[in-house]
Amino acid sequence: MPPKRAASLRVSEVTRAAGGKQSRQRASTAASTSTPIQEAVQPAPDLAMLLAEMRRMGERQEAFQTRAESAILSLQRENAGLREKARQESVAAPTLRHELPQPSRSAVPQETNGRHESPGQSTAAASLIHDLTDGAVQDPVFLGSRGSSADSPSTSCSHLDETAHSLLYSSISNSTRQAYHRTWKFFMEFHRLHEIMFEFPSAKIVLIRFVAFMHERKYASSSITSAVSAISFVHKVVGADDPADSLFVRKMLQGCKRLSNPADARLPITLHILDKIVGASQKTMGNMYAQTRFKAMCTLAFHALLRVGEMTSSPNTLQQEDVYVEVDSLTITFRKYKHSTGATSQLTVKACSNEHICAVAMMKNYLRVRGAKTGSLFLSSAGTPVLRSQFCAELKCALQFCGYPQARYNTHSFRIGGATHLASQGASDAQIRHAGRWASNAFTSYVRLQSTT
Repeated sequence: MPPKRAASLRVSEVTRAAGGKQSRQRASTAASTSTPIQEAVQPAPDLAMLLAEMRRMGERQEAFQTRAESAILSLQRENAGLREKARQESVAAPTLRHELPQPSRSAVPQETNGRHESPGQSTAAASLIHDLTDGAVQDPVFLGSRGSSADSPSTSCSHLDETAHSLLYSSISNSTRQAYHRTWKFFMEFHRLHEIMFEFPSAKIVLIRFVAFMHERKYASSSITSAVSAISFVHKVVGADDPADSLFVRKMLQGCKRLSNPADARLPITLHILDKIVGASQKTMGNMYAQTRFKAMCTLAFHALLRVGEMTSSPNTLQQEDVYVEVDSLTITFRKYKHSTGATSQLTVKACSNEHICAVAMMKNYLRVRGAKTGSLFLSSAGTPVLRSQFCAELKCALQFCGYPQARYNTHSFRIGGATHLASQGASDAQIRHAGRWASNAFTSYVRLQSTT
């Protein structure tokens, strides 16, 4: 064989040998590694899909949380705006600390430029609660706060809401509003005195202790009951749980009445006693004008069942134009009186045979010396309204002169005597209620027929 060909064959064999060796090595490597690697990475596609799904769920959760946080911030901003608006309206609303403005005379809203309006009444209810409690209750629950389908704003019904607020405002008289305001002021003072944090609605235990506190302070049971009514009123109006709605509280009030309400020791001024004290004025009072005025006050107080505040300087005192005298009668127009609801009340007093105790005759004499000056009906010699203390002192002197115990008679004895006299004459309950301007059957405690026999 030629040398050149032999060399070529050797190179080819070496090449084939090397290639075969490399192929065997690759095959051997593949054979040794293929099975475990395949077994290790076989689940990789499922794991990747799971991880991808988890990432998508995380992204969705993050997006949901972002939207929730954004909604919460939006609601907080909206609530802050509403609170600020309510605070501004509360500050701008009229207060009750001195004298509340009277609501509009008509509860029917007026028509203005095609829309219903009731000026000054839209915040009347909120103002009422705010001022009764001196701002302690600032966010009462009123119309449109229950979450019903009827709560959505409606232009056609807005005037009804305003009328409802106006009616609530007018539901209690001026004197009752003032009494409720004093009660809440005292209630807050009780919290401060005993270091009790004020919370609304008030807890029943707090009201129970407040009732006990007032009883220890020797308040009359009627005053305690009125105080509980004032606290209960505010809770009921704003829709909160009423702490007075408790058997414990009701029984405490009964206990207060039983322990601290002795029988009324005041006696009625009868026609006989009236005649004597009117005649005594000629001895106890040197001023002729003062005598004439005192006689008129005593006889009118008896026959018209007057409260002392209706004769002396007070918001309810009678004015000169409120009394119209005729030949044998006189008519009194009561424009303001205790428990009045804004409507006037008229009472006609007839002349009686005994001129010394006849209110018609005594008023004619007094009006002649008083003159036609406008203002309070009963004036002092100086031309100023008669003070309660002045009339009480004059009555005390007359009673003392006649020998009657001053502890058993006072200015209210005229009212008791007038009610008793009407009952003795056969007047009906309705007639006595009207004569004394009573809103209930409280007059029954004024009728003392046994005291006149």
